[in-house]
Amino acid sequence: MPAPTAAPGRTASLFIGFCSVIAQCTNRLRVVPRFIVGGYGYLIWVVVQWYMTLPDPNTQQAALITTLVGISVPVFGFYMQGGITAGAIQANGKT
Repeated sequence: MPAPTAAPGRTASLFIGFCSVIAQCTNRLRVVPRFIVGGYGYLIWVVVQWYMTLPDPNTQQAALITTLVGISVPVFGFYMQGGITAGAIQANGKT
């Protein structure tokens, strides 16, 4: 006896539902912003370690470090202010 198969429309509906659940979980957990902030933190770590190993850093190298470290404050600020708030979740009726 052949195995039962789902109708083509049903399979597409299940796939769309699965993609929707994955998108909601990714959005709720803020995966992409966490990777961006983590990658930026790693970049800062590597560049500062490189700068500290220089025997005689010049003004261009100091300006690079100052700029990269200075930009980390707004990057972290954008991360903290973005995303879904608890009020928005309750207003939509989702938990």
